[in-house]
Amino acid sequence: MKKIVFQNKKLIKIIYYGLLSMLLLFIILKAPLGNMDELWSFSAAKNIHDGLIPYKDFHFISTPLNCFLNSLILYIDTSLISFRVMYFIYYLLILYLLDGILDKLNIKQTVKYIIVFLITIILAKSCYLDYNFLQIILILLLINLHLKNLNYENNKLNIIIPLISGLTIINKQSSGLIIASINIILIILNKYYFKKNISYKFILKQITLTIIPMLILILYLILTNSINYFYDLAIIGLTTFSNKYISQLLLIEIILIYLFIIIETSINKNKIEIWILLLYALSSLSFVIPILDKIHASFTVIIPLIFFAYIVNNKLKKININNSYILIFFPIFIVLIINNFNSYITVTKNSTGIYKYIPTNKNQQKVI
Repeated sequence: MKKIVFQNKKLIKIIYYGLLSMLLLFIILKAPLGNMDELWSFSAAKNIHDGLIPYKDFHFISTPLNCFLNSLILYIDTSLISFRVMYFIYYLLILYLLDGILDKLNIKQTVKYIIVFLITIILAKSCYLDYNFLQIILILLLINLHLKNLNYENNKLNIIIPLISGLTIINKQSSGLIIASINIILIILNKYYFKKNISYKFILKQITLTIIPMLILILYLILTNSINYFYDLAIIGLTTFSNKYISQLLLIEIILIYLFIIIETSINKNKIEIWILLLYALSSLSFVIPILDKIHASFTVIIPLIFFAYIVNNKLKKININNSYILIFFPIFIVLIINNFNSYITVTKNSTGIYKYIPTNKNQQKVI
């Protein structure tokens, strides 16, 4: 009997995730061309595919991991549709990692499917591939690995986790530096708050492993004589690349959501799982650096939604005066999701399909 129930749940999961994936694939393929973020990412990947060096031969303001990965798919097909396929692959990875996290947190199937659906809506509003998608994949992967290695007993994961943390820096420097620090903060929290036997040597090793991807990037920049261009564009230039208008409503929504998870953490402060979710949720706020708009803000909601699923799963059945505030914060999540969905269905005004840029050391203008 248990075997039949298990098989039915597995079949339901396959059908449900399959339908969500088909829905998103349809949205991706029907999305209009001309989004500047997508064309900017495609342009950079195409340049690397053609042998140009980022920063030196063409302008690029982010660290280049996502750009290099995207260039690989262009060896199969050099059209823009290949980027849509890459986006769909990223979504499948996000779906797989989400399912793993929710299973490790023992989230009930109904709650899990609701959260996955809401996150799919968030991802569907922007069908255009950029570094944020890879960054959220790396965060979800880190949460998965932390939940598998709560006591730091797995030597392989003790190596993999800091290396992946370092990859977030060479994917997007403004958010990566914050995300990469979470692993060290969790170790210190385990040592001093949860009184686990963690040596200073272990902490030093984790820091060293975290900076290895950065050292590899620096070596690449030195060998290609592009380190000065990198400094001008990705360090100094980043401070000038920001939006001046900030939606006050959007800012209030984000503050209220994060106020909720901080309150809940203070109530359940003796659970390391909730600290993992809290710290990575807080780190995902860095997605809005240096631009706070609906596109970037939508990524700040994904980890809090997982956090919310964890709370709903454990406490909604036992609502009392101490945790009834959950019902107050629930509409805030729904409002933000609807707000994001409305921004998705608004058709982009830019539909030229042409993206131009001027390489740093070239006289001619290149058109894709």
